[in-house]
Amino acid sequence: MAEIIGMYRLQKGVSDRMLLDTKTRPEEKASEILCEYTVKEEAINPVLIAEKLGVNVVNAEFTDASYSGALQVDKSNIATIYVKHDDTPERKRFTIAHELGHYLLHKDNRKDFIDNEETVFFRSGESNSQLEREANDFAANLLMPRERVLRKWEESADIDLLRRYFGVSTLAMKFRLKNLGLIFG
Repeated sequence: MAEIIGMYRLQKGVSDRMLLDTKTRPEEKASEILCEYTVKEEAINPVLIAEKLGVNVVNAEFTDASYSGALQVDKSNIATIYVKHDDTPERKRFTIAHELGHYLLHKDNRKDFIDNEETVFFRSGESNSQLEREANDFAANLLMPRERVLRKWEESADIDLLRRYFGVSTLAMKFRLKNLGLIFG
């Protein structure tokens, strides 16, 4: 089976080196969280993961319409993720995963993060800071784990089918496939 996957990747123009690069710190953390807080192959629910980590998730109405999410850690070290109440379910999932990334990777640096539409899932593909890139990387790896994406891609290279399977937006799915070297452009 691994040989078939390897042949398929090479036929698609993707080298094994691109796919087997060392994991980033956010990817390692996402893998650790998935192993500890989910059952293999079950649907990944970032709200349940947050709850298991002791992080509250609250639907919120922000005063600034561009805000999509926020993380606040209070003086008692209780963390709360605020997510824009009228965002799509796919967008909420990514925002919650993104804020979990801040909580797990950056809580020693800062206690509060407020993210707008550009920072949570940057439309241009560029982020304004290393912390935001890491939170996005964590979210992508949590919701669309590398191994599952590769396996599902082998079954069907239909982006819409994949995005529905992983519960993410088309844009998020395309970024993930591009970052894994499965699509270009």
